Amino acid sequence: RTRLANELTALNAQLSDIASQRPVDPRRVFDLDEVFHTRVIEASGGRRLTALYKAVRPQVERYWRLYASSIINELHVSVAEHNDIIRAIRKGDGAAIRTAVDRNWSGGFDRISRLIELFGERGNW
Repeated sequence: RTRLANELTALNAQLSDIASQRPVDPRRVFDLDEVFHTRVIEASGGRRLTALYKAVRPQVERYWRLYASSIINELHVSVAEHNDIIRAIRKGDGAAIRTAVDRNWSGGFDRISRLIELFGERGNW
């Protein structure tokens, strides 16, 4: 847990640093966020969770890449949500990990959904 939490802390620190830069490179944000979540999934060790993540990630990625530059000013919210995940991992509190991951996933969905409602769906997939 400590090694994973330390790795996630380093990734999240990079995201936090990027949040204060102008202009922000949305590709770099996406790449760091993807590595963060992939590491959490890999560490969970569950085949079902890994399969679900791999099935959902391409659809989420399409929207995230398309709308990322529009929500970059809310990056601090994701960083805070990631910090909650890291704290729960350090404690080894499964229920808190689940709650923090759910909050981050739902929060990301809400942030992207607001943009889809505002701008409409883009592209044909």
